[in-house]
Amino acid sequence: MLHNLWLVGHIQLLLPDACVVHVARHPLDAGLSCYAQPFASPGMAWSWDLGHIAAQINMTWRLAQHWEATLPGRMHTLLYEELVAHPELAARRLLAACGLDWAPQVLRFHTLDRPPAPLEQDILTLPEDALGEVVRMAFASAAEPFCLDIFIEGYSAIAFLMLNVTWH
Repeated sequence: MLHNLWLVGHIQLLLPDACVVHVARHPLDAGLSCYAQPFASPGMAWSWDLGHIAAQINMTWRLAQHWEATLPGRMHTLLYEELVAHPELAARRLLAACGLDWAPQVLRFHTLDRPPAPLEQDILTLPEDALGEVVRMAFASAAEPFCLDIFIEGYSAIAFLMLNVTWH
């Protein structure tokens, strides 16, 4: 989450033409995923507490907004939900944003002869109303000072535009 975004300024200084890609996921999904994953690294201790997870999400979104404002047109945000729902269109947009040509092999990444990444997993999709309210209440009770509502509303608005307007 946040720690990768801390490096964006350094990356831009060292590689001024670099394409910075920020892959974003709905704040509640990201938070629950962090909480459910048993990270062993002491640097991930924040992932063991819902309040700390909410604080990380808060800082991550604020830092992403900073870089988008500071580096207009040089940071591309890719929504996880967009990638899952429309992989080819999302991949085409990402490559175009990075100044790269489309290649059909991009969609066949899983056929490459390589060892699997450590956290590769199948994509699980749940209806938003099946889990969202329970997770929202859990975060709200554990993380009062780190309100996520503004980020949830903002993300939902962006996702609506990306998934309903762009593709239909």
